[in-house]
Amino acid sequence: MKEWYLRDDWDPDVEKEFEEKLKRSRGNYNKAQYLRIKGSRLIKSNDLNIQIVGCELLKRVAKDYPNEYSNVMFAFEQLGDYYFGNKDYTNAEEYYRKSITFYKDHGRSGSSGFGDIKLVETLVEGKKVESFQEGYTLLTKEFKETDGSLILNDEIFRYYTVLAKICKFLNKYEEAKSYAELALQKTIIGTPQLDKYPNLGLVKASEADLDILKEIAGIGYS
Repeated sequence: MKEWYLRDDWDPDVEKEFEEKLKRSRGNYNKAQYLRIKGSRLIKSNDLNIQIVGCELLKRVAKDYPNEYSNVMFAFEQLGDYYFGNKDYTNAEEYYRKSITFYKDHGRSGSSGFGDIKLVETLVEGKKVESFQEGYTLLTKEFKETDGSLILNDEIFRYYTVLAKICKFLNKYEEAKSYAELALQKTIIGTPQLDKYPNLGLVKASEADLDILKEIAGIGYS
């Protein structure tokens, strides 16, 4: 049987058991972690009502244990992922912004480490054009692929792809072309970065993104 905080179901009996065991857990770090893990599992449910419960549990991490920074940061990011996946870009932006506010003072450990990229992807998908310059600055001044923050090819691909899209909109055509070419280079790498994990880092680009990148890379300049 799965641990009480790893179960994917939710009903009055499961809720009662969860709350009782959460209350008896030792230390705020563990409590915050159990709350976050349970919430992260419930938001993946096929039942919308259970997804909503999962979101509320993730929000409780920050409400009940605000000083457990790594869990709060990751809970916010997972909420951003949930809303992004549901094309609710307004809420996705809100929670990604909350997550990355922790980077400066507490580092990125405990999160994906590239919430900045996710935020800018949200601005692009949500067509938040008034924030595109902010997104460009965030990814070229405050966060750079070249500083070693990104290691896996699929992460680097996402970085270059979103920058190519933003630069095109901002009429930075030379930069857009350069980023698009760098992104496309990552798509032709078929060898795993770690032998034990053959799929780790492999780029799985959508046809839509490939078409956009090829179009940007093929722009001519006078």
